[in-house]
Amino acid sequence: MSDGDFTERRKECAETRLARLEERLVASDRALELAKGEVDRRLNTMNEMREQINQERGSYVVRIEYEEKHKALLDKIDQRSEVVDNKLNDLKNFQYLIIGGVTVMQVVIGLLLHYWHG
Repeated sequence: MSDGDFTERRKECAETRLARLEERLVASDRALELAKGEVDRRLNTMNEMREQINQERGSYVVRIEYEEKHKALLDKIDQRSEVVDNKLNDLKNFQYLIIGGVTVMQVVIGLLLHYWHG
C-alpha cells in the first residue's frame, strides 16, 4: 500500500464518519424539534386547563358569602315562623272565645227554655 492509497483510504473513512455524524446531527435536530413540539403541546394543554379552572373558580360561591346568605335565610325563616306561631296562638284564643261564647249561649238558652215553659 502506498502513501497515496493510505491517505485516500483515510480520507474516505473521514468522509464516511463525517457523513454519519451529519446524519446523527440531523436526527438529533429532528428529535429535538419533536420533543419541543410535544412540550409546547403539553404547555398549551396546561394553560387551557388553568384558564378553565380560573373560569370555574369565578363561578363558585365564596364560603363566607354562602354563610352570610344562609344565616340571612335562617333569620328570615325564624321571623316567619314566629309570625305563624303568633297567628296560630291568636286563632287558638279566638277558638276558645267562640267555644266559651257558644257554651254561655247554650246555658242561657237552656235556662230560658226551662223557665219559660215552666
